[in-house]
Amino acid sequence: MHYSDVAISPAPGQYMTQTVTLDIGAGTETITDGEVFTIAGVFAYDNRLQAALDHLQEFRVIGNYTATAGNATLVRIFPAMIIPSAFSNTAQVNNDTAHATVAQAPTDGAAVTWITGTSAVVKPRAILNKDAIVVNTADLIMPATGIGSRKALTKVPLSVRMWQNSVFNTGEHQVRFDVALAANVVDRRRIVRINGS
Repeated sequence: MHYSDVAISPAPGQYMTQTVTLDIGAGTETITDGEVFTIAGVFAYDNRLQAALDHLQEFRVIGNYTATAGNATLVRIFPAMIIPSAFSNTAQVNNDTAHATVAQAPTDGAAVTWITGTSAVVKPRAILNKDAIVVNTADLIMPATGIGSRKALTKVPLSVRMWQNSVFNTGEHQVRFDVALAANVVDRRRIVRINGS
């Protein structure tokens, strides 16, 4: 896989991902979003040091899949397997080496090892760098009744609408806060997931 093949995301959240075919043996198995696995012989690569590391690269499944007859096709994983290139195009070599994630490609039939066991219950926690996600917000319309105001927050990229209302018969005072936002992952490499039990 070349960096140029995965540098542009085909859909939101798919930057630096690729699809692979996994052979899980036989029968029908479910592969769920977030599962993590390693491939025998596929070691992680430090693209700043430009050297292979001494541990296998972990890959995360993106989406849910069902393996039938022991085969699951077009399983999307992160990160894409970018190898320091021996490609004849110098620019391609430089791009691949600068963004490499693995030291070598897997061999056909290489063993896949799942980090969590079948039906294991895990409680994932995440540590995110602020550059890992992008959040977009929009100003909500002002209410037609009651008292309303809008405030753009400075520390968090949000626009908040406050809406106050009172019920004359009971003296009840109501206040609500609303936000409209969309969030998307732009760089999974800046996210660390920790699985606990």
